Amino acid sequence: MEVCIEKDPQGRFFVSVNNDSPATTDEPTATSDSAKRQPARNLAEALHLAEKYLSQPDQAGPSPFDTGLLRTMPNRQRGTGLPLG
Repeated sequence: MEVCIEKDPQGRFFVSVNNDSPATTDEPTATSDSAKRQPARNLAEALHLAEKYLSQPDQAGPSPFDTGLLRTMPNRQRGTGLPLG
């Protein structure tokens, strides 16, 4: 999930949410069909909306960070606390 807070030239804030897989380029993905763009009255409201989106459970499974973290953690036998190998 990608959450972006934007401010247009008129000073209005918008919160965009993209649930697609991460983009392979540095271009913003807020224009994709799955992006949601909601207006906010001020920065505090925009941050609140972003927090609401980010606190929702991710339906796609573990994040790449979680997957990498689990791979680096040692496997332990139950009850002994000793590494398996």
